[in-house]
Amino acid sequence: MGSTSETVHPMRLVLLVAALIGVLGCATAATSLDAPWIGPLKLSPASFSVGQTVKLSFEYRNIRGGLSKSQVDLDYRGSLPNHTRKASTFADLVKVLGGTSENGVFETELRPAPSDPPPFDITYYLRVRDAEGRQSDEATGAVTYRRL
Repeated sequence: MGSTSETVHPMRLVLLVAALIGVLGCATAATSLDAPWIGPLKLSPASFSVGQTVKLSFEYRNIRGGLSKSQVDLDYRGSLPNHTRKASTFADLVKVLGGTSENGVFETELRPAPSDPPPFDITYYLRVRDAEGRQSDEATGAVTYRRL
């Protein structure tokens, strides 16, 4: 009975842990709101054939320095068995045409099939690392090549 040590009531401990989680959750949410964001990656029309262009567009936010000062990764992969994921030469086009705005909508036209292969799907994968080194999530979009 003469002890000076105090025990923490279990309910107080639960409230303390809940408050700590709430504070940490707010800090994480604030950071994720500031992160670079891209999406959705839109390709239209949904199918195309040799000689036709495809419009590629996406929205972007919080890209410090704009697309022109960012690392733009645009990969693609076809659905045929021998297709592997490859870097697209269109990534440089996005960077050159993107400008310095931190927020906006990017649009351009691509000509993805210069030859006449059998019909297949192409999936594009887009990521952006801005001038401060912050990376966006990956946005994807697909288009189908068909013969005339």
